[in-house]
Amino acid sequence: MTTLISVISLSFSFLLLSYLFSMSSQSFIFVQAQNLTNVTQANISDSMIYIPPTISKGAQDILKSLATNLPTFVTPSSDDLRGWQELNYGLAPFSKWNQTTDQVVSVIKDQGYSLDNIAMYGDSAGGGLIAGSVLKMRDEGVGLPAALVLWSPWTDLTGIGDTYFTLKNAEPFLSVDSMLKNMADAYANPSDQKNQYVSAAYGNFSNGFPPTLIKGGTKEMLLSDFVRLYQALDLAGVPVKLDIYEGMPHAFQTFFHNTTESNIAISKTNDFLKEYLNY
Repeated sequence: MTTLISVISLSFSFLLLSYLFSMSSQSFIFVQAQNLTNVTQANISDSMIYIPPTISKGAQDILKSLATNLPTFVTPSSDDLRGWQELNYGLAPFSKWNQTTDQVVSVIKDQGYSLDNIAMYGDSAGGGLIAGSVLKMRDEGVGLPAALVLWSPWTDLTGIGDTYFTLKNAEPFLSVDSMLKNMADAYANPSDQKNQYVSAAYGNFSNGFPPTLIKGGTKEMLLSDFVRLYQALDLAGVPVKLDIYEGMPHAFQTFFHNTTESNIAISKTNDFLKEYLNY
């Protein structure tokens, strides 16, 4: 059976990796973990990041080796167009949420394949974009793809979920004030941020949604976004799986590549797609 997987990912990974590479000429001071009766912590950006002994050795090593002397990554304000251009970020704020989701829907409409042979994927901000775009596809009568895979999806741009506060010091990659707030406002005006096409956590799924796999980690500040989207889908009767990994931070499949946790997560993603695409 001929299949097509449409991979659309517009994640924080691009911004973060670009930023880290831009700092590569500086000498990094690496974290020296403190072993306290099997409890390990590392000072990262003036907060204590717990390194659990329950995760793989490879994942522990990555957490331990995160640099401590990187300056805080502060995104430009939502109206600082030159600042965003200097970051080489070609989407928001030049394309707002309504234009961006329209573009995603247009690509799916014009690609010429049966929706039964298409799965859509997104991670981080891309996960939220894909979820919102699929809701728009449904409401505009385009139809639904066979399956949806979301890794660490940002599904509530208002940032009011529980773990935005309870896990804000556990997440080594993201911050609300210097990163997420500016990104959210660049993509959508605050008055639009509860629109279901912007923040899928507020979506109405009673009219249908594709089978969905949501993946994340217990260190993620966005964990509430995953839980809320899962609950909304489950209550609407949508086949959905929430797959959470011990001790993992944001988009760990990318940042913790080739660790036990990442390999398992990717393998299970493949199994999920096989189930719904029949390849």
